[in-house]
Amino acid sequence: MVLRFSLPILASLALNCASAFSQVVAPPQSADAAFKGIGRHKGLNGGAETVTISDGKTYLRITEQEYREHGYAPEFEHLPTIFVQRLPVRVLIPPGDLD
Repeated sequence: MVLRFSLPILASLALNCASAFSQVVAPPQSADAAFKGIGRHKGLNGGAETVTISDGKTYLRITEQEYREHGYAPEFEHLPTIFVQRLPVRVLIPPGDLD
């Protein structure tokens, strides 16, 4: 009788303690997690260049000026440039519909 009630109680304790255990075992991170530069993007139509930074979990896009001011690594000049170009869309019209 006691065994029947103790098993669910032990199981619930094990499940609740697992999350607490993982929080204790997880490696410590500083409040300002170490973000690093991933790549830079050329500004379009006179816009500012942007940089993608990441801490391994979160990705953010900031301007070149913000990147330089905060002193992220690697230096801005050493970041790879990411080119994203979109091709124009062509709509094909059948020759019979041109009239």
